[in-house]
Amino acid sequence: MVNPSIFPTSIFDLGCKRFELVWKRSQAASFLQCLC
Repeated sequence: MVNPSIFPTSIFDLGCKRFELVWKRSQAASFLQCLC
């Protein structure tokens, strides 16, 4: 049996990690544009 209380936190963590990846990628892109 899967503990239902685990699901919201794991989904939330996945969303946070994905948002963090997108944010860092956009930060790197803007930083590269400044260099050019």
